[in-house]
Amino acid sequence: VIVVVPVAVVLGGGSNGTNGGDGDSDSNTDTTPILNNNININVVWTRQLIERIVVPAVSYPETLTDPNSPQSRAVHWLTTADDDGGGNGAAAIIIADTTNEAEARAEAHRRVRQRYALAVLYYSTGGGDDGTWKEQYGFLDATRHECEWGSELLNNGWTALECNDADEVVLINLWQNNLSGPIPKELATLPLRTIDFLANKLTGTLPVELTAVSTLNYLNLGYNRLTGTVPASLGDLQQITYLMMDWNDLTGTIPPELGKLGQLSGWLSLEGNHLSGTVPPTLANLTQATWIYLNNNDLTGDAEFLCDVLRPVEGPGYTNENSTSPLLELWVDVREVNCSCCNCCSFVD
Repeated sequence: VIVVVPVAVVLGGGSNGTNGGDGDSDSNTDTTPILNNNININVVWTRQLIERIVVPAVSYPETLTDPNSPQSRAVHWLTTADDDGGGNGAAAIIIADTTNEAEARAEAHRRVRQRYALAVLYYSTGGGDDGTWKEQYGFLDATRHECEWGSELLNNGWTALECNDADEVVLINLWQNNLSGPIPKELATLPLRTIDFLANKLTGTLPVELTAVSTLNYLNLGYNRLTGTVPASLGDLQQITYLMMDWNDLTGTIPPELGKLGQLSGWLSLEGNHLSGTVPPTLANLTQATWIYLNNNDLTGDAEFLCDVLRPVEGPGYTNENSTSPLLELWVDVREVNCSCCNCCSFVD
């Protein structure tokens, strides 16, 4: 027997539509039943309500003034109200697994922000039947929980999306999927551990907001068309173990702040860009790295200090015994950079 108990769920902020303290406000209420200990968040999701939830917590307000922007399209996708032309009603599926009204409101808003951020990614990078994505991976299926999108295993061993036990998106894996356009800053609102956008056609700069995602462990942006510089704030990612930005159009110097990534145990790959200047001495602090690739750039100067400290096992023409670090290979352009232990490019004898 299912006992149905009516309960009012207030999804806005304080009374009379005042701000509730988290950037949200609305006076919409809805009398919904508790079914099997769940509160079904069955309100009318107006554009105004959704914008109050995502601005400024996720997006800048000016991004919503253009009806064709990825942000505006994402809001429309979530909207169920007739005042926005109907929308796709993608917020209607949200259910909060709690009987506590305050918790239900917070969880509903979190889910709106999460679905919104993924929709902005989709629209920003060419998702859609008329877009550039090769596979849609179930993205923007309004009838399914976002954690159910992209559940099939891809050939790099991961699914397109993965969530933790709290239904928070922690992995986005859209490698080799013909994504085009900029990486949206809205992704930084997700507690991501893994981003793999390898071998797409992404443009623009790396949003600095992503360098503040403290949970990030794996970031692969290789083989795209990104421009700008390597952000110094990447050095603040204290959980990162793989950092790959190779074969883009990055300029500027290698920031010495990358030397703060002492926990990086996999790859540091910046090869194939237009980086100039010298190899910063702080990279000698990467004593846990397994591969470091700095070749095919415009670097000059001396990197012999890396040989003294890191001692890569696979040097040019020989194999080292290495008790100092797990580093297997260190690559630079040896015609321009002095480094006796470094491997280099195929065009160097």
